[in-house]
Formats: sequence, structure tokens, C-alpha cells
Amino acid sequence: MPRRWVRYQLPVMVCVDVSDREEHEQVTKVVLGTDQADRQPDRDSDGQVLVYDERMERVGADDPYGRQALQAADPSQWPERRDWEEGPDALRDRWLYEDGDSEDDLEEDHDAGEVAGEVVVAVDPAGQP
Repeated sequence: MPRRWVRYQLPVMVCVDVSDREEHEQVTKVVLGTDQADRQPDRDSDGQVLVYDERMERVGADDPYGRQALQAADPSQWPERRDWEEGPDALRDRWLYEDGDSEDDLEEDHDAGEVAGEVVVAVDPAGQP
């Protein structure tokens, strides 16, 4: 079964107390906006919603599974906040969120990026993750 990840942005506000008499700043509060109204799909510079496949490679707007995933990812369908996973960005550390992949599969993925001693790195030409 194909899997797609739809990237959302949630506002994070950081409150910093700044002294006007001395050089002393202190973060006093961090607030993650989690209301449904705060949850917006993340977009690239062209306004396209960011959707990725199971390998965290970007898929285009014409991807049928991506369109289905975007509809299903509506914030009204999200699980309760207590059931969310927290951790590093799934784009940066995708292996943390893979289901059912063995260590051998991950090693093969790593080895597949090496060609004659060189490491091949895929980059989105639009400059987006």
C-alpha cells in the first residue's frame, strides 16, 4: 500500500524576556499552536503543498496517492494531541518513522546511494526539503 506524508506547519511562538538595563534575555515560554485553525499545509515558493512518498522524496501535484493523502490529512481527521509522536523532523530523520523496515532494508538504502566510492545526494531543484 503506497504511503504519502503531507507536511504541515504549526505556529510556534517563543516568549523572551529582554532586559532594557542589562544584557540578559531569557526564554520564558514556548507555545505550539495546535488548534485546527492553526494547522496549515506547508507549501513551496510556488504555493504547491509539500507531499512526500514513503522514502521522503517529494511527489508532484499530479501524484494520485498524494492527492488522496492531502484530502485524508485534513486536521479534523487527526488523532488527539496525546497520540501524536514527537521527535526530529521526519524529512531529516525519516528512518525513525518507517514501519516494518528491517535494518537490512535500511542498509540497502544507504548502500544504494554509493556509486564507486561516491555518495549520491538527491536535492529538490526548487531548493525545498
